[in-house]
Amino acid sequence: MRIGHLIAATTVAVGSIAIPWVAGSGVAHAGAVIQQTMKSLPDGKPRDEETVYVQGGMIRSDRLDDRGHPTSLSIFRDGVMWEVSIAQRTYRKFDKQAAQQAGQQMQAMREQMKQQLANLPPERRAAMEKAMGAAEAAPPITWTDGGRTERVAGFACEIWQGKKQDKLEYEYCIARPGDVPDGDEIYAALRQMETSLKDALSGMQGVMGATAVRNMYSVLSWTERAKGYPILRREFAGGKPYQERAVKSIETATLPADKFAIPQGFREVSPMGGGHNEE
Repeated sequence: MRIGHLIAATTVAVGSIAIPWVAGSGVAHAGAVIQQTMKSLPDGKPRDEETVYVQGGMIRSDRLDDRGHPTSLSIFRDGVMWEVSIAQRTYRKFDKQAAQQAGQQMQAMREQMKQQLANLPPERRAAMEKAMGAAEAAPPITWTDGGRTERVAGFACEIWQGKKQDKLEYEYCIARPGDVPDGDEIYAALRQMETSLKDALSGMQGVMGATAVRNMYSVLSWTERAKGYPILRREFAGGKPYQERAVKSIETATLPADKFAIPQGFREVSPMGGGHNEE
């Protein structure tokens, strides 16, 4: 389903996110383990890209290298997103406070850019200002029922299309919760994560503006409209699909609580990068 995409929906505009949590080792009730592949279109071969674990409203996403080893983790629990770098042995936290800090940093960068623009020749400055204005006024993604179905890994799903001013950006194939193993719990966890991400983003309106935050919301809005779980996601450029992520398998499993914990010995770093927070 690409849990990372929900995170990316915010990190495209916000930057990296993170995680400080060390849980006990007990055992929770049954959850789901989802294997996902990625391939380039039209002729690329699928490779294992992500393993997702869902249980009790918690989500963990492992991004995999070519050998199937995790390179980074994203964890959602208790209303907070965390991002873990395996190579750097660090973690970052993303919540409303982190989003506000990111927005303030972006505002400072815009002010710095405006000062730099003032020193450009008038013609070039006008072109740059026009480009910046167009980016800030970009239209939102709107989601509509695509009117067709597909099958992915043996599961039926319905195509939903995400468009920006009638230009196709995404196709998601949404499986109804009752049609995949542990689907109700997966969908409930997705909605919890969406709500928490929206709450975090709301803290950026003061520095980024309502339009920019609305556009970030719109990338997530399929969860409410389609009411299911995306087992396939296609991305488009120039009206043609160029990349596809698809569920390979979904299995139920009882997962230990520490599956959703930060690895021991990792250190927390600033949500905006550089340095680390002393505990």
